Amino acid sequence: MKNLLHYISIVEARIEHPDVSYTDDPTKVTAKLSSYKSAEFTRLAKNMMRIDELTTELKQLQSDVKQARREDVAELFDVEDAVFTRVVETKSAYFKLTKDPKPTETPQYKTILEEFAQHLTPELIQVLEVLKKKHVTITQKEPALTYEPISEADNDGLLNKIRNWLPKFDSRLDQIEHQLA
Repeated sequence: MKNLLHYISIVEARIEHPDVSYTDDPTKVTAKLSSYKSAEFTRLAKNMMRIDELTTELKQLQSDVKQARREDVAELFDVEDAVFTRVVETKSAYFKLTKDPKPTETPQYKTILEEFAQHLTPELIQVLEVLKKKHVTITQKEPALTYEPISEADNDGLLNKIRNWLPKFDSRLDQIEHQLA
């Protein structure tokens, strides 16, 4: 599947359109949009920002409500009851508050292994390196999509508009020249 996606991306060509221009850097390619294409992605960015805001608000609201309910349920019981699951029953719902959990301890296996490796013989270090290479998990993730709004302070007003307009003007001149040839 990985190879198929790679071949598809090689075969696909860049869009040739007067409202799209490309800038190549050593590590990235930037498609600069104008006109309706730019507006389309601007709407997308606004929608994504709104989703982020709503998600943050929803998570905060959910956290606040859960904490308030925990406190409400805990108030109904004695402090000694914290070692039990506490249940509140109403006509329409059950609220269950689990017993207070113990702090969790998680070994830091990478640090343990690094420290352990300092005490191994050269033969065991070789075995360890073979095991590290043998037990590797490879995961193919999707490319991440991020967005960053451009604030009005970042725009230089008229100068920025002219800079955005010039490539579009040049590409239209090239199209006219191509049609005349």
